[in-house]
Amino acid sequence: TGIAVGMATNIPPHNLSEVCDAICALIDNPELTNRELMRYVKGPDFPTGGAVYGVDGIISAYEHGRGTIRIRAVAEIEDNHIIISEIPYQVNKAKLVETIAELVRERKLDGISEVRDESDKEGIRVVVELRKDANPTIVLNNLYTHTQCEVSFGITNLALVDGVPRVLSLRDMLFYFIQHRKDVIRRRSLFELREAERRAHIVDGLLIAIENIDEVVVIIKSSKSVEMARRRLMEAFPLTELQTNEILNMQLRRLTALERSKLEDERKDLMEKIKRLRELLSSEKKILEVVKSEIEELRERYGDERRTIIMEKAGELKTEDLVADERVVITITRAGYIKRTPLTTFRRQHRGGKGVSCMRLREGDYAILSHFTSNLQNLLLFTNRGRVFSLRAYEIPEGDRTSRGSSIAKLINLEKDEYIADIISHRNRIRNSGELVGEYVFVATKKGLVKKTHIKKFENAGKRGIIAIKLKDDEVVGARLTDGNKTILLATRNGMATTFSERDVRAMGRSARGVRGMKVKDDEVVGISLLDKEDILVISEKGYGKRIGVHEFRVKGRGGKGIRIARITDKSGGVAGVREVGARDEVVFTTEKGLLIRTSVSQVRRMHRSAKGVRIVNVSSDDRVVSISVIGGD
Repeated sequence: TGIAVGMATNIPPHNLSEVCDAICALIDNPELTNRELMRYVKGPDFPTGGAVYGVDGIISAYEHGRGTIRIRAVAEIEDNHIIISEIPYQVNKAKLVETIAELVRERKLDGISEVRDESDKEGIRVVVELRKDANPTIVLNNLYTHTQCEVSFGITNLALVDGVPRVLSLRDMLFYFIQHRKDVIRRRSLFELREAERRAHIVDGLLIAIENIDEVVVIIKSSKSVEMARRRLMEAFPLTELQTNEILNMQLRRLTALERSKLEDERKDLMEKIKRLRELLSSEKKILEVVKSEIEELRERYGDERRTIIMEKAGELKTEDLVADERVVITITRAGYIKRTPLTTFRRQHRGGKGVSCMRLREGDYAILSHFTSNLQNLLLFTNRGRVFSLRAYEIPEGDRTSRGSSIAKLINLEKDEYIADIISHRNRIRNSGELVGEYVFVATKKGLVKKTHIKKFENAGKRGIIAIKLKDDEVVGARLTDGNKTILLATRNGMATTFSERDVRAMGRSARGVRGMKVKDDEVVGISLLDKEDILVISEKGYGKRIGVHEFRVKGRGGKGIRIARITDKSGGVAGVREVGARDEVVFTTEKGLLIRTSVSQVRRMHRSAKGVRIVNVSSDDRVVSISVIGGD
C-alpha cells in the first residue's frame, strides 16, 4: 500500500473570444494586472447559458484562485406563466422539472398550478403555470431559492505548474498558457528546422549526383554490391551516407533537366525556411508574435458570442424577496402568544356585529392587542415596561384565524409581567436611512407622561430590546410615529382628552423619563392619537363608538386636564382606545376574548364630544374591547 494525495480542481468554461483577447492583450503588455485583464474576460461562460450573479465571487476567483458564484436559470414572466429558457450549468433539466412538481405536491412551493417541459430541438422551454392569485415575482424567487433554478459553483483554479500543484489567478493562468504555447512553438519549430536541414542535405547530395551523372553511373554499374557502390561514391564525391543512400534510391526519371530544376527550387525554399526558423528560435519576440497570430486565427475561426449573462450586483435573495407584501393583522395575548394573519381572512362587517374569532385562547389568557400592517413593514414593539424591540413583520409566524399563535419568546426576550403595549409600523429601515431624518417616536404612559425621541435612537433595538423610556411606577400605553410637528391627543379611560402641539415637547434620549403631557387624577391614559386626519374615532370597552371631527379640539399647552370626549356609563364602560381616521379608512377592533370585527369608518357616526356613541361591536357581558387598529383607505 502507498500514501495517495488527492487535490480538487474546478475551473469553469470560459468564452473563447474573451480568453483570446486577454491572451493577446497580455502579450502586448505583460504588466497587465488581474483587474485589467477582467476587462477582457468578464467571467465564466457556460454552454447552457444562464446568468451569473455575484461579481465578488468572480473577482475572488480571478485574483486569488478561489471563489463562489451563483448561477441562475434565465426565466421570463409572460401573462400568468414563468418560462424558463436556460438552466444552470450541470443541472439536469428532467430532474429540475420533477423537483418543481414534487415541491408543488408537497405544498412547499405556493402559487403554481402546473409545470410542463415543452423543450424541443430549438432549445429549452419549461413552462411553470401560475394560479390566478399568485405573485409571479414571488414564485420565481421561490424557484430560485428552493430548486436548482439557482445553484452555486465553487471555482478552484488548481493546476500543475512544472509538476507542482498551484492555485492560479487569472493572470497566472494566461501567463502559463502563453509560456506553454511558446514552448510548443519552440519545439515545433526546432523539429521543422531539423527536418528542413535534413532535406536540404539530401537535396545537396542529389544535385551533386546530377552534376556528375556519367561518373556516378559508371561507379554504380561497375560495383559488385550496393555497399561497394555506396563506399566508392563517398570516396569519389563529398557525400555522406545519408546522401549516398538517397542517390542509390533515386529513379532514372529524376535525371532529367526538369527534375534538376525542381531540386534547385526546393533547395532555395529550404534555405529560406531554415533561415526563418533559425531567426524565430533565436528571438523571443518573434515566438510571441507567432503565439499571438495563432491565437487570433483561433478566435476568428471558432470564437462566438457570450452565452452566460454576468450580473454586476450580487443576486443573493433576501427573505423579503420571497415574501408577498400582503396586508396582515398581528394579534398578541397577555400570556405572550403572537401570530400574523392575512387581512383577507376577516371579512368586512357592518357595525354592531359580534365579530369572528381571531385566535384560540388558553384558559386564563386574553387578547391585548391587534395591529394592522403588511408583511414587509418594519415593526417597533413597545412594552409596558418602557422597552422597545424591532422585527420585520414577516418574521412573526403566520397562523390561521383560529390558531393560538406562537410564543413571543421565540422572537424577543420579555421579562416577567412584561407585554407588548403598542406597535409602530414603518416602511424604511432605520439604519443609514436618509429618508428618516426628522422622524420621531412619541410615547405616552398611563400617568400622562410623554416623550419624543428621534427614531434613529432605536436603530439597535433588535430582538434583545433597548430602553425607550425610563419609568417609575408607570406603564407605556401607546406610541406613534411623527414628523416633529403633529398635534398630539391623549385620552383617558374616564373619557377625558387633551391636545397639544408636539413642538411643546423637546426631543430626548432613550433613558429620559419624559415630561408631563396630561394631568391624570383617579384616571389613566389609555391611548394616543394624532390630529392629522378628518376625525378622531373613540371606542369604549363595551363596544360603543363615535367619530369626533378634529375641528372640535382646540390645541392647548401640554399638562392640562383636558375636555370630555365620551360620556362614560356602566353600559358603555371606559374608553378602550382612540385613533385618527379618514372617511375611507377601515378599522379593526379586537376584544379580550379574541373576537375581531373589521368595519368601515363610514359605518361609525360622527357625533358630539359628549355623546355616548353607537354600538359598533356587540360585546358580551364578560368581554370588552381592548384594541383598535386602522386600515388606511386607498
